[in-house]
Amino acid sequence: MTEFSFSLSEKADAADREAKYRERVYPRWIESGRMKQDFADKQIRLMREIAKEYRLAAEAEAQKGRLL
Repeated sequence: MTEFSFSLSEKADAADREAKYRERVYPRWIESGRMKQDFADKQIRLMREIAKEYRLAAEAEAQKGRLL
C-alpha cells in the first residue's frame, strides 16, 4: 500500500475543485429529485469552508517559513 502525503495547499485546491464540481452538478440533482436544495446548499458551504481553512493554514505555514 502506498502512503500519500499532501500539502495544505494541495488539500485546499482539491476542496476548491470539489466545491466547483458540486456547484455544477447539484442543480441537476435537485431538479431530478435526487437531492434537496437545503442539503445541497449546506454541502457546498461546507466544502467552501474546508477549502478556506486549508488555504488559511497553508498561508500561515508559508508565512511561518518566511520568518525563520
